[in-house]
Amino acid sequence: MEIIALRTYVSAWNELTEKVVRLVEAEQVNRPAGQPIYLCGESFGGCLALKVALHSPHLFSRIVLVNSASSFHSRPWMLWGGQVIQWFPDWLYQVSAIELLPYIAALE
Repeated sequence: MEIIALRTYVSAWNELTEKVVRLVEAEQVNRPAGQPIYLCGESFGGCLALKVALHSPHLFSRIVLVNSASSFHSRPWMLWGGQVIQWFPDWLYQVSAIELLPYIAALE
């Protein structure tokens, strides 16, 4: 099984969606015809996978969502935090991500 991943900085979901679609289209050229493509997204990647699948459903045979953050809108404080964080300077964003890690991952 071949796994292709994308690591890049983008400023908006739509831009990231376009980048993923272009990556998949470029990889599709090198694949045998009819070979299935599975799109897998975890956490916020699950939200991205949903956006990508809605944008270009013809590209994928299956979509796998793992612990997707798709119910994010039901928690108002998290939605507010997502809006505020865009104004953080880069250094503060990096520090805050490290400081929040123990709350979102088991670090044992």
